[in-house]
Amino acid sequence: MVAERNIILVVSAILFLVAGCSPGPPTYTIAASWSTAESPGDSLSEPMGVAVARDGTVFVTDARGARVLQYDPHGRLIREWRGEDEGRLARPIDIGVSENGIVHIADFERDQMLAFTSAGEFLSSWGSSGSGNDQFQSPAGLSIGPDGSIYIADFQNHRVQVIGADGTFIRTIGRKGHAEGDLYYPTDIDFAGDGTIWIADAYNHRLALFGSDRRSFGTFGGPDRLSVPVSVALDPDGIVHISDSDHRRLVAFSADGQELASLPIPGGLGNGLTTPGHIARGPNGTLYVADPAHGRLLVIQWKH
Repeated sequence: MVAERNIILVVSAILFLVAGCSPGPPTYTIAASWSTAESPGDSLSEPMGVAVARDGTVFVTDARGARVLQYDPHGRLIREWRGEDEGRLARPIDIGVSENGIVHIADFERDQMLAFTSAGEFLSSWGSSGSGNDQFQSPAGLSIGPDGSIYIADFQNHRVQVIGADGTFIRTIGRKGHAEGDLYYPTDIDFAGDGTIWIADAYNHRLALFGSDRRSFGTFGGPDRLSVPVSVALDPDGIVHISDSDHRRLVAFSADGQELASLPIPGGLGNGLTTPGHIARGPNGTLYVADPAHGRLLVIQWKH
């Protein structure tokens, strides 16, 4: 009888511990907010793009300020730079860092891509205004592909261009329209572990999925769920993080389309800027989210 009661007590204790340690619902938590630039009182005016290098350094494009700010993983400013002469930034809208540390910038006003060292030294630029190969009309986003190619959201040409790291044109993805396989003002790109290309098809209010061979793999979202999704970031475990800008929120979905969590980020402030902006993944579930309406970079912890 005593032995039986002891067994019951042990089982009850185990069940209590399991219940106490069971994970809660998926959540976003704002861990920090970065806004200070180099000069006292000189804050970010329109942070739009964000990228994280292999060593944890965080790069932010301040579009209205025509500059790049570089932070260490703790939010301490390392440097800021604007480029000089032919490398002068005009409206840097998004940024990416390649495996070899080269910093690539999509300049919305110059209709060009620019490359810099991680210390801000200008290396090269390519592209021009137009609708031909290696020409751009307001490049709005970029991402470095698994093979080192640069995928550029060519906003007003309604397509994504794929460019080699040396600036050599490779191919285009998408065309203007609203059907499957079409794009309408794309703004960002990310890649799933299986190689599928996910494109923030902003004004079709969805994500467009393509294979590496440019075949359409369908769409994700739609106007009943998203409104002007400007950025997408995929976790290795398949979670899809989206800047759902007209709904003023960051939202997470499972790969099969189940909404898991959302974080309201109210915006506007009368300055005409939408929010949130571009997303970049950091280590251990950290997300860096540009918040142009409030002139800050949000450091967000994702728990799932």
